[in-house]
Amino acid sequence: MNVFSSIFLMPSIAHLVRLTVQAILALSVFSILSTLYPTPLFSVAALAVFGFYVVGLARYSPVAFILLLNYMFFRFTTLLSGVAIEFGSEMPELGLFGEATGSTVRLTMVYVFFIAVATIVIEVVKNATIKRFADFDRVNEIQTYSWIPFFFVALLFLTLCVVIIGSKVGFPVFTGMSRLEFREEVGSKLFLLYMSNRSIFAALLGLLIAVCTGFRRKVSIALFIMLITVSIMFGEKFTSLMTLSMLVIIPSIVLNKRISSLNLTRLAFPLVVISALTIPVILSVYGWADDPYLAMERLTSRFSGQGQLWFVADRDMSCFVCLDLEGLHHNLSSFVSFRPNEMADQYPYFGAKYFMFNYMEDGLLFLFLETQALTLTFGLEPYLLATNGWLLQLLPLTICAVVYGLNLSYLMYGFFRSDPITVFLALKLYIWITVGLQQGELWLVFGYKIILVVIVCYIYERFISGRRIQLN
Repeated sequence: MNVFSSIFLMPSIAHLVRLTVQAILALSVFSILSTLYPTPLFSVAALAVFGFYVVGLARYSPVAFILLLNYMFFRFTTLLSGVAIEFGSEMPELGLFGEATGSTVRLTMVYVFFIAVATIVIEVVKNATIKRFADFDRVNEIQTYSWIPFFFVALLFLTLCVVIIGSKVGFPVFTGMSRLEFREEVGSKLFLLYMSNRSIFAALLGLLIAVCTGFRRKVSIALFIMLITVSIMFGEKFTSLMTLSMLVIIPSIVLNKRISSLNLTRLAFPLVVISALTIPVILSVYGWADDPYLAMERLTSRFSGQGQLWFVADRDMSCFVCLDLEGLHHNLSSFVSFRPNEMADQYPYFGAKYFMFNYMEDGLLFLFLETQALTLTFGLEPYLLATNGWLLQLLPLTICAVVYGLNLSYLMYGFFRSDPITVFLALKLYIWITVGLQQGELWLVFGYKIILVVIVCYIYERFISGRRIQLN
C-alpha cells in the first residue's frame, strides 16, 4: 500500500472525503436547477450545505476545523453577502444590483474544495505531531520560561506608546476618522508595527492562556482584553476584531487532549455574540452620531461588497477552459519583483485590482487608489475563475490550499512545541498568506519574501531550535 492510499484510509480523511462528495453533489444539483429556474432560494440552500459541511468537519476533523475557523467564518460571511446579492442587493462599488444567478452555489463549491484540500494537509501533519508530543507536559514546562515576562513588558510598553499617539491625534472611535485616514495622518512606524502584529500578540497570548496557570494566565487574559480595547479605540472593525478573537482561542482547543470529544459547534454562539457587539463599533466609526441613516447605508453596502467580485466573475465567465496567459504571466512576474504591489496597479492587473480597473467607475477607482490600503477584497477565487476558467482554476486553487494548510500546520506545530519563535514565524507567514488569499495577490503567497521566511523557518527548526527552546 503506497503513502497516497494510506492517507485516504485514515478515518478522519475518509469521513472528510465522503462529506465533501456529498456536499459537492448537492451543490451541483442546486447549480443545475438554478440555471433552469433562477431563484435566490438556491443561494440559501447553498448556505445550509456549507453549514452542514462545517459541522461535519468539526465532528470528524476538529483540529483542522479550529485552525481553519478564521477562513471558514469569513467565507461564510461572503456567502451571506452572495445571498443578499442574489436577492437584489446593491453593489455600489461596481454600480450594479444583484440578481438570482446561482453564483453563490458555485462559490460554495469552490470553498468546500479549498477547505477539503487544506484539511487533508492538516490531518496528515497533525497525526505526526501528536505522536511526537503526546507526553509533553506543557503546563509544567512553560511555567518556567523566562521569555514570558519579557513579552508581557514589551506588549505593555508598545500599547502605552500607541495609546499616547492616539491621545495626541484623537482616537478614531471618538473622532469618526477612519482607521486608514488615521494611519496616514500619524505615519508612525511604531504604530504600524503594533497594529500589523496584533495577530501575533493574540496568538501568543492565546498560547499562554492555554498552557499557563495562576498569575501568568490572568495577566495574559487581561492583556488580550487590553489588545481588543485598543483596537476598538483605533477604529478597527469586524474583520480585525473577529480575527483576534479566533486566534486567541485556537491554542486552547488545539492543545486540549479531549479535543475529539469537544462539541466545537458551540463556538457558533460566542462568534455570533462577538459579531453583534462589533456592529455598534462599526456604526460609531461610520458616523452614527452625526447621521445614523448614512452610517447604516455604509454598513449595508460594505456587507454586500464581499461577494460582488465573484458575482461578476461568475456572470461573465462562459469558458470551461479559458487561459489568460498575459494576465497569468503578469501575476507570476510579481513573485520575483521587488515592487509587486505596484504591479497590481499595472495592466493587465491581478487579484481584486483586476476587477477594480475593469469594473469600477473612474471617479470611484481614483478614490480607492488615492487612499492607501483601501481596496475591494475576497478577490482570489473570482480572479482565478476569470483567468483560468471553470476547470483550470482548480490547479492554482489546489496549490493555494496546500500552502495554506502547510502554514496552519506549522502554526499548530509551534503551539505543540510552545515555542514563541516558531509561533512568531508561522504567524508572519499566516498574515501575508491570509491577505494574499483575500486579495488574490499571489505574490503574498508565493513571492520571494515568503520563500525567504520559509528558509529562515527551516534553518531555525533544523539547526537552531533542536529540542524545545527555553529562553532562560
